[in-house]
Amino acid sequence: MNEKRKFVIAAIVVLVVMAVVVANASASLCGDANDDGMIDMTDVMTMWYDIADYPYPGAYTISNVWAADVNCDDRLNLADVMTLWYDYANYPYPGAHEVNCCDDDNVLEYSVTIIEDYSDSPLGDLDPYGQESYDILEDVLHDCVHWTEKFHEVNDAVDEPDFGTSNSGYQGLDEADFHYHFGHGYEDWLLDPDAEICLHNWKPGYNIADVNADEVEYKWDEDNEWVIIHSCEVLKDHDDWGHALKYSHAVMGFETDVPMSPYVINNFLVQAIDYDMTVYQAYRRATKHAFNNPNIIAAAIFDTVEQMDNDHLWGQGVVMPDEYPDDNDYWYVSWTCDL
Repeated sequence: MNEKRKFVIAAIVVLVVMAVVVANASASLCGDANDDGMIDMTDVMTMWYDIADYPYPGAYTISNVWAADVNCDDRLNLADVMTLWYDYANYPYPGAHEVNCCDDDNVLEYSVTIIEDYSDSPLGDLDPYGQESYDILEDVLHDCVHWTEKFHEVNDAVDEPDFGTSNSGYQGLDEADFHYHFGHGYEDWLLDPDAEICLHNWKPGYNIADVNADEVEYKWDEDNEWVIIHSCEVLKDHDDWGHALKYSHAVMGFETDVPMSPYVINNFLVQAIDYDMTVYQAYRRATKHAFNNPNIIAAAIFDTVEQMDNDHLWGQGVVMPDEYPDDNDYWYVSWTCDL
């Protein structure tokens, strides 16, 4: 056998092995530390013995590090052992300790678009509330619970692709687990009947410096799970925005005019992280406590009812799987923002 043929065969073998390894990793279960396809006491003991080096270093080896980091804090320690044990034993009661490994790429990421400066538009400026909202988001997600910031665009740097309007190359918010947008929204029923996100140089008329639902239809299909659009009226077209959720889980926002206040994102993060509420519960409560105004209508669109009922932010509890394949259905709910 000549050397070239040997090299080709060796390369094929390496590729096959790598494919098997990747396939096994992607199929692993959260908590399956010994990678045997089951979550049981052997995983608890494997993690305990490995972390404690009992009865000697290397006697038990965690073969799936991703699955063993069950509390998603990027460390393997006794907290993971106890979380898995309590969850497995339902101690002291079912759900008291949630096994919740990180998302599919093992990196918790958020992205932010803030538009305060509308000096090139007939719309009014929103300074300083966008920056205040971002500061809160950064303090909680980045500094306190250690998510990674994928991108943060401001004012004239914010453009259509940041909202995931492309299905190739740079895909904007679709590259992060959670996206928060702050800026004007508008429905010009005479010139453009679609409610739209207004970019910094928005003008009245059809598709002038805006982002509408048609531009992201069936395109949120990568890493994103949740989007909050803090803008007036955008989710009035909930049927159209629901079609953006190909594999993303939810988009939340408002159907009416809404004050631009940092209390929305602040309240949401407090409820979702400090109190481990579901994403839907956290957003609903956040909007009510931010405004206590029956004239403001908030809304949430979820891809499946299971996601609406169960999704928590990563690291805070259960996150339901992406809907696959996409069935074109969605779950929509709206409410008045009074207590």
